[in-house]
Amino acid sequence: MAVISSITPSQGASGTTVTIIGTGFTPVTEVTIGGRPVPFTIVNSTTIVAIVPTLCCGQTEVRVAVGQSWSNGVPFFYICPPECREVRPNSGPAAGGTIVTIYGSGLATATSVTFGPTPATLTVVSDSQLNVTSPAHSFPDCTETVDIVITTAGGTTCAGCGCCRFTYFNPPTVTSITPASGSGCTSITLTGTCLLNVSDVTFSGTPVAFTSISSTMLTVTVPCGLAPGTYDVVVVTPGGSTAPVTFTVL
Repeated sequence: MAVISSITPSQGASGTTVTIIGTGFTPVTEVTIGGRPVPFTIVNSTTIVAIVPTLCCGQTEVRVAVGQSWSNGVPFFYICPPECREVRPNSGPAAGGTIVTIYGSGLATATSVTFGPTPATLTVVSDSQLNVTSPAHSFPDCTETVDIVITTAGGTTCAGCGCCRFTYFNPPTVTSITPASGSGCTSITLTGTCLLNVSDVTFSGTPVAFTSISSTMLTVTVPCGLAPGTYDVVVVTPGGSTAPVTFTVL
């Protein structure tokens, strides 16, 4: 009767080569992993090499048959390919540093995460969650979307499938404010660059109403009842905050 004493490695994905060590391997008629017959090569009377097929995720067994007699089963853990299902948040500044949570499956053995071509710092939270820090990314336009690719012992997520993407935003600027002074309740126009996905416009820290016109223009309503004086106007986007420009309430 064949007896398996050890297998190396004891875990892997489809296509992994497993070395089976034991006794009584002559003449071997079949090798199964997870109950499925697999290709194998007899090296000698104590060593067999087999190839892992595609299986269901998790614990399974390796067995060897000699004639109609089967060996003991030895545990083998099948590592499924990783899958990315959701990225939160899915955008951030070009400077990097955004803490991103990736949700999916088969992530426990993650060894690398890349944003486009650039590696990110990662922490494995569980088989279904990774925390990563977005790396810096340089590009000429206001925004650029890159694929997030995860590599684990089970393989690599699909690049270009659209499941796992992150949009970078370059910093916004305000180059002019028209008019630069006036009374409260006045509508003013801010002109600049990369004024996309604006989340906030403030007058010396106080949020004000605004309307996005284009990537280069916003209209803002000066709050009614502001005391006369000079106020710093700041625009906030996923790319960061603009340098303050001043508006004078008369």
